[in-house]
Amino acid sequence: MKRKIVRLFLLTFVFLTSLNAAYSEDIRIQNLHIINVQQDADFASTAKLNINDALVIFLPEMLQYIDGLELKFEIPEEVAVQKDCCEFAIYENLSPMPRTGQIDYSGEKIFRGIIPSKFSWIVQIPFSNQNNLKTNQYTTKIGQVPKLKDHYIFVRLHQLIANLPQNVMDADISITIRPILSHKGKFLLNLTCPDENIETCTIFLDDTAYNISSLKNGIYLESGIHNVTIISEYYRTEVRKIRIDMAKQTEVSIQMRSIEPTLIITAPSGIKVYIDDELCTKIGREFIIPEGKHRIKFNIGDYEVTRTITIVKGHTYKANISVDLQVSEE
Repeated sequence: MKRKIVRLFLLTFVFLTSLNAAYSEDIRIQNLHIINVQQDADFASTAKLNINDALVIFLPEMLQYIDGLELKFEIPEEVAVQKDCCEFAIYENLSPMPRTGQIDYSGEKIFRGIIPSKFSWIVQIPFSNQNNLKTNQYTTKIGQVPKLKDHYIFVRLHQLIANLPQNVMDADISITIRPILSHKGKFLLNLTCPDENIETCTIFLDDTAYNISSLKNGIYLESGIHNVTIISEYYRTEVRKIRIDMAKQTEVSIQMRSIEPTLIITAPSGIKVYIDDELCTKIGREFIIPEGKHRIKFNIGDYEVTRTITIVKGHTYKANISVDLQVSEE
């Protein structure tokens, strides 16, 4: 007797569980509308559906900047006054693939909402469980994240009351689709080193340290201004400020420079320049100079200007002389 009771309980449990599981539903629509979403902050597209129409929203292949979709309904008065006359539903695992002219489908309903008796309604569809979307008096967030393996969302308007007036059946319900964009952007660093000692570099993004291999495929940062600092015992420290725009990729190229000190000398033609009493032939070009003290001499005919500088590793020095003509009246 006990075994029969346990068996009956198990069968009942399995039956109740199966009722809660997703099941395939046959769907017949009147017309199919198509919108292709772009990954752009200014993107918005509107479709006008009648009751019993459906809408397929095709998504970009890459969704790294899209956190979800916002569907804003503009409900005409004749539909709004017919309380509970129409539902809005979202389906997944659809068969066949949505296409123009196809009216019969089967799929699993993951959300159902009654079109409210008001003129405007917003539905938000999250693409991940980690989201900040919230339901309030103006907005409904669906609780289940849809499967996006086929990169589209299929939504349907469905008549709930028989023999609706013809003006209700013919009314246009406008649905405006906008992507809910992430507040992050992608930062991609192209770093090159003169002797390919790139692995010795440590990159600081604001106050967080990274090695070059961890940034190979880029990193997502909050939009705004960020500080980039690159340090290495073999190269000079490089510092940049970068701006990350929402839902965009920012690519920065940095050429690391040797830690050896360099000097740039500029002087008008006709002036001879000597470094430690040797004639310099690299005027106007950056060149490596050994560390320590050096004497730089400028010769302008019989006129001579001499300066002593101390060269330190990791710095670039500039030396120049200018000739000025001053005219005064007394």
